[in-house]
Amino acid sequence: MADLEDDAPAEPITVRARAMAHELWAALRYLVLGRSDSLDLEEVARGGAFFPVLGLAIGVVAWLLVWLLGPVLGSSAVPVLAVVGLAVVSGAALPRGLAGAAALACSGRPAIESGEPSLAGRVLGALAALLTTSAKVWAVSVTPAEALSLSLPLAAMLGRWAFVVQAYGSQSARGDGVGAVFPRAMQFREFGLASVSAMALTLILANAIGLVLILWTATQTILLRVLSHGRAGGVGERGLAAGAELAETSTLLLCAGLARAILSG
Repeated sequence: MADLEDDAPAEPITVRARAMAHELWAALRYLVLGRSDSLDLEEVARGGAFFPVLGLAIGVVAWLLVWLLGPVLGSSAVPVLAVVGLAVVSGAALPRGLAGAAALACSGRPAIESGEPSLAGRVLGALAALLTTSAKVWAVSVTPAEALSLSLPLAAMLGRWAFVVQAYGSQSARGDGVGAVFPRAMQFREFGLASVSAMALTLILANAIGLVLILWTATQTILLRVLSHGRAGGVGERGLAAGAELAETSTLLLCAGLARAILSG
């Protein structure tokens, strides 16, 4: 009987390809809509392998909005247009997640355990989201125009990669929802494919600078993951989105500084 099981035919390529297409579509809907309602979270988690590639596409769409509308609205509107584009294309999930995670963190452990922040926590969470949004606008405003077509896609891609890095192998802070499903369903396959694609694309697009971006994103995401486990006992959907938002913001800031240093030198 064991021999018969060992000799069982492998999963047909067409079946696996169809399953991967469903996972890709589920991941795309989750990242673009910014909500998990009506989605198969297990399928979305398996689609985590495609998060960096989809993030790159989100960044390209945001840059296309700048390229198309920037000449019409004027150069002064480009920073706001770029940041709004990043938010709109992804359902504003990242700033909302950061606001929610910061609100819980500022409300104390009872709020973290219940998932309901205090009023003061909500205000501080909104301020945290406003701060990162302002940092993005400033970063885009000081980024040389010729570098913006690269910094926006890289920031969106590494932000979605951070999502996977934080979820893989983590504990769940809550018993249901994205925070429970993603750490369990995002296995080494998803983590490995997402990491290889994110690193390869970053190095291809940014050469040596890409290595700096990769190391920074990985370091801050791992630190946030450690903080989440120490503070809340694991990760939740808001924390995952917050990590992605911080990675996206810091990548834009780093790209701005590095691009100005290289072009001025």
